[in-house]
Amino acid sequence: MAYPYPGFFAIDPNNPSGVAIESTLTIFDPADTAQTPILLTDSEGLQLANPLTTNQWGFVGAFYADLDQVSWVAGELVGLEQSFDGVRNMAITAEENSGISADLARDAANDAAIAKQAAIDAATLVTAPSSAAVETMINTEGSAPRIALEQHFTRRGELYANVWDFGAVGDGITDDSEAFRQAALYLRGTFGQDDGGTIVARPSGDFNLGSQVRLFSNQTVDLEYSHVRRTADAGYVAFCAYSGGAAGYGSGGRNIALKRIRFHGDFTNGRALNNIFHHVDGLILEDLHFDQAVVNGHGLDIMGCRKVRAKRVTGAGRYEVAGRAYVELMQIDHSTKGGAGGELAEADTAWDGLPCVDVIMEDSKTYPLELNGTTYLAPRLIGSHSRVERLRHKTIKILGCEITDSGITTNDGNYQGWIHLIHAEDVLIDGLTINSSIDGDTIFIGIGAVDQTYPLSSVAQSSPAADMTVGPVSCKDVRIRNVKINGAGGTAQYSAIRARGWAGYPLEGLSIEANAENLSPATDTTFLAGGTLAYISYADTVKLNLRASKAMRVVNANNCNGLTIQSLEARTIHRNVLQIQNSLGVVVNNSNMNEVISAGYLSGIIGLDLHNNASDSTFVGVGPFEHFWGITGCTDVATSGNRGKVPTGSPLKYLMNWYGNTSSSSSLVNQGRGFTKVNNIQSGSTVTEANSVLLSA
Repeated sequence: MAYPYPGFFAIDPNNPSGVAIESTLTIFDPADTAQTPILLTDSEGLQLANPLTTNQWGFVGAFYADLDQVSWVAGELVGLEQSFDGVRNMAITAEENSGISADLARDAANDAAIAKQAAIDAATLVTAPSSAAVETMINTEGSAPRIALEQHFTRRGELYANVWDFGAVGDGITDDSEAFRQAALYLRGTFGQDDGGTIVARPSGDFNLGSQVRLFSNQTVDLEYSHVRRTADAGYVAFCAYSGGAAGYGSGGRNIALKRIRFHGDFTNGRALNNIFHHVDGLILEDLHFDQAVVNGHGLDIMGCRKVRAKRVTGAGRYEVAGRAYVELMQIDHSTKGGAGGELAEADTAWDGLPCVDVIMEDSKTYPLELNGTTYLAPRLIGSHSRVERLRHKTIKILGCEITDSGITTNDGNYQGWIHLIHAEDVLIDGLTINSSIDGDTIFIGIGAVDQTYPLSSVAQSSPAADMTVGPVSCKDVRIRNVKINGAGGTAQYSAIRARGWAGYPLEGLSIEANAENLSPATDTTFLAGGTLAYISYADTVKLNLRASKAMRVVNANNCNGLTIQSLEARTIHRNVLQIQNSLGVVVNNSNMNEVISAGYLSGIIGLDLHNNASDSTFVGVGPFEHFWGITGCTDVATSGNRGKVPTGSPLKYLMNWYGNTSSSSSLVNQGRGFTKVNNIQSGSTVTEANSVLLSA
């Protein structure tokens, strides 16, 4: 028979402080010195994994075993557990065999007393609640026991629906969508609209979803890495959630999750596979893989959702339709009918224009796919497209992600970038790795504003009315840090990071910390080949901390108000390290620039501070510049403590070249080695010069 074990506290009986917390725990036969895991099942007779895992308090969940007594081991901790049914059977046997000697009876009573006291002690240690209290806690959303169960154990009994029980075939050909729909409706209809549960596939299978499956509040689809594919030519949605007409966050469902699923499209026949969620409040997307799934669209489309967590989501290959390369693993949209592509059965009353709020994408990656001799480039990782006036997407975090070879972005219109965000506020991109082996005009990170008056994204219409327009809406409070870019060493001009607002609609608040390598060829004589690490336009309050080697430029900025470049590190730059134009309040301090053609071209700046910057050049021959620093048409410039060095034969004659009627400026304690002059002050410019030092090469 199968003996029930209701779960126990994994504690060393000889040392109460020895508890197996979040540990692998093996159940074995006490007579087996090899400690071989034995067969465990749940209340339905389904096999459970052995070893088990204890939760953060040292508890292990309920199970059944064929032995009335089992041993357990977790690291150095070893214990022995007795099934209560086993104890009862022993008592019955003792009663039926009352002729057994009194000594044995006394021994059994002794053992029972010891076991009882141990149970009392254990209950005291964990303040064991009553059965009714345990049931209440387990079924209370957010309670510690409920969280422990969700994190460490598979929900079972009344909390799950196995698609095999609803007629799934799982052969990758037969349409199983109805089985999934019935499982979702069973959980919703049997246990109440909001009780929820988990749709599972045990054992795992290969499921063809010929039509979309709608999910409801508190429902999870956890397929333990089963395959989900789509072979139908019409439609492309696998799982979805929507309100059916109601507006507002949560109207499309609360606390919905997709976990451990492998999604497959079909590039041979141009079939996509997508999942769309509208107005969901609390969405978990975890351990999902998309293969041949991104075709002129997205693997995950979230519209007007809140509290979204996407973790360990991967995408292999994208099928590029001419003129639209901006297809992402995950898209962020407002609640707009046009954004849904007509796939959801929403009434027009549901489309309220709400943005997405509190979205985190973590430890996710995209990469190319080799298929039948063809290389399909990686999908873009994440992007936002829609625009609704005054409603920015808010609190978007992209953490620890990686993108490899997603291709050029010249055909992407307003949505250029392997990550591209428009109309977003409070953005953090942290720990991103970019790998590019493709030469071409490419933007890796695009933070943008639509560059023209653009039709308002359709809210309750399939296409916007002619008079529904908004002007450019820029991003706000964007932080990009710990970004590593491994370029292709190409010759095309591109910007690894592009952040821009628009005239009258500046990007408000931008900081970038990034390290880029190999954005230009190893040797270059055209001076215009390769890429720029950061292009910034129409931005207010900008802080840059950059490192770059082998690039055409490090920073190209214009129309900025409050630009600080601190501790920049640059090596082997083929044109000018900095090109900054038509800006207010620019500070460049404590930078090191080695093996560069020119330190900077600075034009039309009001309020410029250059302090303690060091630069050197090894270039000789004919070059595009005659100065390290070209300062033209600027006002209120203060420079001091800057150093420069050039070799004999360099085309660079001046450390600083002042021209274009630059005024109200000063050059103090600057030092040049190998130049003709430290300062070349041309006619029309007014510069106070003092304590300059000129040294021979």
